[in-house]
Amino acid sequence: MKKQILSFLPLLVACQFVTAEETQEASGFYGSAFGGAAVFNDGSVDVSTNTSGAADFEIEAGLSLGLRLGYDFGTFRVEGEYTYASGDIESLETSTGDARVDSDITSNAVMLNALVDFDLSSSVLLSAGVGIGASNVQYGSMEDGAITAVDAVDETVFSYQGIIRASYLLSENATLGVSYRYLVTDDVKGSGVVATSSPGQRSDLNFDSVGVSLFEIFFSYEF
Repeated sequence: MKKQILSFLPLLVACQFVTAEETQEASGFYGSAFGGAAVFNDGSVDVSTNTSGAADFEIEAGLSLGLRLGYDFGTFRVEGEYTYASGDIESLETSTGDARVDSDITSNAVMLNALVDFDLSSSVLLSAGVGIGASNVQYGSMEDGAITAVDAVDETVFSYQGIIRASYLLSENATLGVSYRYLVTDDVKGSGVVATSSPGQRSDLNFDSVGVSLFEIFFSYEF
């Protein structure tokens, strides 16, 4: 198996050189603006003073917006990216019962992406890649009427994502496309007042890692 993989490498490299030669004129700096829907996975929060275990919550689908600045090398591109995503939280499920809450999650992510391009035709391009970076994640206070079920938390954590895009060349410099990204943030930790604590007592809060699917439309312009 190893020999078969090694024998395939020269062909792969040759294909990359051919493709790079064909698309060499397309290389250069570009900027992109994008927006779409953010579909979050369910979340979970563990409260140190709550002996009944972690509480689960659903995050409603929300909005994503952002900007990119990158450089296209021909068949390979790198880019810096900023993404804002948010969603509402309306319920909190615990082992002792459910509570209606009024809260939300917002994420401001700064990512460094690397992608490989595949020409499907002279005007249609498919791109796939990965990204790493950091996200400032904010959970709003989860309040049930006058009661604070879980206090607000704000932390910047490591993030990573997978990316796939399809784009259509509108002109020599302008591109319109659609993309799907799956962005994952690390656990968010903090401390605050919760309903199960004694008055004035603060508890350690640990929000589990959350993934979000980002379905977006983008417009790019090459300088």
